[in-house]
Amino acid sequence: MGLCTGFLPRNTRTKISPMLLMCSVSIFLLLVCQTAVASTTTITTCGGGIIQAESDSESYYGCTVILGHLEIAVSNAPGNLSLLHKNLKDIVEVEGYVKVVRSQCLSDLSFFKSLTHIGGRTLDSEKYALYVMDNENMEDLWDMETHPNLTIDNGMMFFQQNPQLCASKIQQLLDTTRFNGERKQKNGTMEKITKSSHDEFDISKTNNGQFGDCFNNSLFLQLFYDMDYYPTYNFSEFHTNDERLVISYVLYYRQVQDNETATYRKRSCQTDEKEWTTNEIDKGEAVDGFFSSFLFRLTPFTRYAFYVQTLTLTTVERDGARSAIVYFKTKPSRNL
Repeated sequence: MGLCTGFLPRNTRTKISPMLLMCSVSIFLLLVCQTAVASTTTITTCGGGIIQAESDSESYYGCTVILGHLEIAVSNAPGNLSLLHKNLKDIVEVEGYVKVVRSQCLSDLSFFKSLTHIGGRTLDSEKYALYVMDNENMEDLWDMETHPNLTIDNGMMFFQQNPQLCASKIQQLLDTTRFNGERKQKNGTMEKITKSSHDEFDISKTNNGQFGDCFNNSLFLQLFYDMDYYPTYNFSEFHTNDERLVISYVLYYRQVQDNETATYRKRSCQTDEKEWTTNEIDKGEAVDGFFSSFLFRLTPFTRYAFYVQTLTLTTVERDGARSAIVYFKTKPSRNL
């Protein structure tokens, strides 16, 4: 038997052999401990910093606690980012804030396999403990079914300009995160931070997920030829409870190879990725519930992919719609 102190130094790289203890408290408040199971765990503390290339993450291999903040800004790292998964998978806690910005090749944050705690001892912009912005291809965060829930001791979340990341996925993270901090109100009083504390300036419903696979509503779209020369499109008007929420419609089209299957607009890590040509259509141009017009300035005898989606003031999942991608080939007999 012995006294259970529970003390753990955090500012050194330390190997600990904790024991699973069965403890009972006597009437004198003395802890009597009985060893049940012995195991070995390594806790390694490392300084914070910024990761601007995959190789920068190597200094965090085996780290479990980050003293300070951790920023990831990997602007050009094609591939599966395996080094991030290898080197950051053991991080359990970041004592400052976590910031992920301008990381064009990141599709998710699953490399934070073990992250459960953000301390918020230092905050980005004096407000945010988790800051995620301008990540062109981020489609997900992590598997909410298997990843342990996140706790933020101080500070809030910030999600802006992540065009592939659906608002519902951010909401899932909000719903499962425990916030322990407080924030100062305009009247000087303190208020506990909750998921409801976040507004449009913290987490946007319009610039997150506007190009992702986030649409729950579909538009009817067809393409045919008029006078055998010009491809003509025809698509359905979309209605919401508040028509002001739909700003306009945007056409997307680009050349594709004969055997190529296109995906919705996404900026690739690869420099040779083809860009979609866009054309905005005023919502007032609908006639009897449909929009119809010609497509001009196309290359003759060339296969194209084409789709249309709404541009909205709120989340595309609720108030937006998008068509399927359709394919057509221009005529060889005349410049279009």
